[in-house]
Amino acid sequence: MGEYMQLSRFVTIYKTGSDYAYYHSLRMKPVYLTAYEHEELQKALKVHQTPNISEETINNLLDFFIVVNNEKDDAQTLERVKRYIPKPYISIAYFILTEQCNLACKYCFLGNGIQKNSMQPVVRKKMSKEVAEQAVKYFARQTHYNEEHFSDRKEIIFYGGEPLLNFEVLKHTVETCQKCQKENLLTHNLDFSIVTNGILLTDEIINYFIENNIAVSISIDGADEFSNMNRVDKLGKPIFNKLVEKIGSARSKGLEIGLSITLTEALLNNTDTLVDFLLHYDIHNVSFNILMKTDGFEINPDYFERATAFILNFYEETKQLGIYEDRFNRKLTSFINSQVYFSDCAATSGSQIVITPSGNIGICHGCTGDGNYIIGNIYDSQIIQKNKEVVQWSQITPINHESCLTCEALGICGGGCPVNAIKGRDSNLYEAIDDTFCIHAKETLKYLINKLHDYIVQEQSCV
Repeated sequence: MGEYMQLSRFVTIYKTGSDYAYYHSLRMKPVYLTAYEHEELQKALKVHQTPNISEETINNLLDFFIVVNNEKDDAQTLERVKRYIPKPYISIAYFILTEQCNLACKYCFLGNGIQKNSMQPVVRKKMSKEVAEQAVKYFARQTHYNEEHFSDRKEIIFYGGEPLLNFEVLKHTVETCQKCQKENLLTHNLDFSIVTNGILLTDEIINYFIENNIAVSISIDGADEFSNMNRVDKLGKPIFNKLVEKIGSARSKGLEIGLSITLTEALLNNTDTLVDFLLHYDIHNVSFNILMKTDGFEINPDYFERATAFILNFYEETKQLGIYEDRFNRKLTSFINSQVYFSDCAATSGSQIVITPSGNIGICHGCTGDGNYIIGNIYDSQIIQKNKEVVQWSQITPINHESCLTCEALGICGGGCPVNAIKGRDSNLYEAIDDTFCIHAKETLKYLINKLHDYIVQEQSCV
């Protein structure tokens, strides 16, 4: 190593068993040193000498920029990474088929039906067939603005409210898409999915989803009535038993479903039955949702640590069972591939639009109910990927936040939710940090580094 070599500013040192992991948050390839190597390296860095360790280890430290010449090297590494921040291109469209819902979940971030700062009820709208038809054509036009990516995978997500309250318009949307595909206005590489509470599923709807290959994600809070205490109907009555009947009916007819599971306090305190529930119904795809800040719904201070521990324990228990959990696996993939994960949200990657029942175009599906971040209408001729706000949202990534650059989880984080970051604060959307998400990212990284170390030690012991 050179005379003035130093540790990169992006390096964090972890104690892993009796060894040490040197991890560069942007290169994302940990180098594991024995206690002796760690001590030799630390001594050598202080006196600017080459450490008395193997040439292979020294080369790894250099190749992964764990040891650098100066701060200029770090600055160049950061600039190289920034060049890969994706540019906006619309590939996902949320269709808010209705703002109405047949449930009244206590933690729902879409609101409880009362306009903020007013006791007047909110008027919940439904999308018409005309709006849906124009929305499909609008989405199709957006996908043509970069022909290089036209054939790439696209997705339409039916959302609400409860989208099954407007099933006829859902069907009309699919039919319109099929017509557009025949005319080469939309790629044939188009997926449909729906996020539903499942209560309105019928044999007709189940068969339609199967016939049209629509991916179904059902919201649930766990595998028992206690865990689902916050999921109630308009009269405040629990809906868990009815939902389980619907899940059983869907699976018996061969409909593949995933579960969108909100990590409530009740679930975190009652975890034993969830895996058995998934195996019983042969469900292999789940996505855990960490609670967001919501007016009138308190979150315990240690919630985020316990939610992360739950996700990691779940992965440990299910990794040999063929059960895929989306939130953890996004970070696992980033870590394994040593590829910086710029955004944990399609809105902050500049790849999605949200179409409201009235035909307005939004950026974030969690904001349109309040009329926030509306950037146009389906009758506009604008190119969304060039819209100023979309471009700004696409730059919301930890890589662009100065305060995030010292974080060990910089490369796998993705930044959480920008809207959650500004709730209760006098902050700029483009500068705010979702600090509740930081806990999840850091603990997940620590877990991955320790697990990789365990694997390496096991492999070496088998040689």
